Amino acid sequence: MKKLILAAAMIIAAMMPAAADLPFRLHRYDAFKATPTGNSSIVFMGNSITNMHEWREAFGNDPRIVNRGNSGAVSQELIDNIETVIAGQPAKMFLLVGTNDLGSTDLGVPQAVATNIRTIIERVRSGSPSTELYVQSILPSTAGARNAERIGLTNRLISQECEEAGVTFIDLSKLLADIPTDHSMSYDRLHLTAKAYTAWCNAIAPYVGVECTYPDTASATYSNAGFDNSFGMRVTQWSAAEVTPSDILFIGDEMIHGGEWHELLGNPDIKNRGTGWGYGGIPLTKWIEAVPAILSDNPERKAQPAKIYLYAGVNAAYDGTDFPIFANHYQGLINALRKAAPATEINILSLIPRLDREENASRTLPINDRLKALAESNDNVNYIDIYSCLADPTDHLSADTTCIRDNYLYGRGYNRVARVLAPEVGGHAMSADEYEENVKMIEEREALAGMSDKTIGYEPDATARPGMFDLSGRAIAPASKPVPGFYIVDGEVTRIR
Repeated sequence: MKKLILAAAMIIAAMMPAAADLPFRLHRYDAFKATPTGNSSIVFMGNSITNMHEWREAFGNDPRIVNRGNSGAVSQELIDNIETVIAGQPAKMFLLVGTNDLGSTDLGVPQAVATNIRTIIERVRSGSPSTELYVQSILPSTAGARNAERIGLTNRLISQECEEAGVTFIDLSKLLADIPTDHSMSYDRLHLTAKAYTAWCNAIAPYVGVECTYPDTASATYSNAGFDNSFGMRVTQWSAAEVTPSDILFIGDEMIHGGEWHELLGNPDIKNRGTGWGYGGIPLTKWIEAVPAILSDNPERKAQPAKIYLYAGVNAAYDGTDFPIFANHYQGLINALRKAAPATEINILSLIPRLDREENASRTLPINDRLKALAESNDNVNYIDIYSCLADPTDHLSADTTCIRDNYLYGRGYNRVARVLAPEVGGHAMSADEYEENVKMIEEREALAGMSDKTIGYEPDATARPGMFDLSGRAIAPASKPVPGFYIVDGEVTRIR
């Protein structure tokens, strides 16, 4: 009888040492727990280059396409957090990582990047065997410690790992070779404009199985609202994107960009117009300048959306700006939105609680009062309180730290906000119980993947009950949450290889 190898071990929680002091990344990884993937999902996973693009919109607003990019991510972080993605057994995954590894003198070893990608391949194969995995090459860049030689070597090593593993490697290096030199493709020799993203989308469309619907960049000109920086590159995408009469736009700072709102709220009409990437809120005056690119500068592709949800002004809220100045700038943003979309319903979201009680007393709540007053003084403008669902239930001045850490909204917080907003948008959100059950399942998988192994051999007992085996008198049964290869042995999580 064939001998099986049992790997039984202590459960070790997955850690993220590379991101330990970067809460703006940690919060987004955690937010993924509020948006589980499914077996039809087409996942884009990687760093800011992935995170900065609205892939779903680029591919015809296909609801199967989900973004799991995270700004600043390195390859080890994807290993540590991949269970949030593969737990749902997605249909396809498009991976691009290593750019930030090579941008660091500490992490930038080409072989280490390739080895980590091989680990990711193995984790996908073991944890989600039905997923079609596509590994994309690291894009050309000369920003920071990156250079053509190191990127080229790393891509060759990644390609070899993919060939040995039988995984499709997509080489984008020639297609996007001009990123370091062409200002129309990148302002910082690293991140991308709409022109570069469109070329990328068209190149991978045969693998995605969905046509890229962004306009032809050969004839289109995209506005950056005058910002030759990351914000400007994000604006070019909004300029290229379509807006339809049924759309619901979420506009605002990092909290908006950090959430996959169409998934959180179960409504494919929702489109994300957020930005921030952990570097603080965009000034209200910048948002005013960006409004035409979002709503009106391309009449052939821009209709008035049904609704706008607005969360902006975080920088001004906490940098000491006088309340009247804040209110005046916010009114200017409302005016700009109203000018571009006269009939659109505008919904102002309250600021979320801060961890500092005094800050909430002196800044957050007074500003929320002014936001409420602005809504009451403008036609077709509403105020929605999301502060209360995130406050400590015993102390309205304190944040609930199960939802907010480091002043960032984490997965449970996104779920709570979603449950407030779902009736507003005609969508649906995970219940609190569904969210907690999903978190439990993901954490179990993360623990399983982080096990340290010791191996012993055994022969299955031919007389064992169906689905059960006998190992020296010990019962083996499937784990409570199905994970390929994992079982319960005498009540302990166990991996069978």
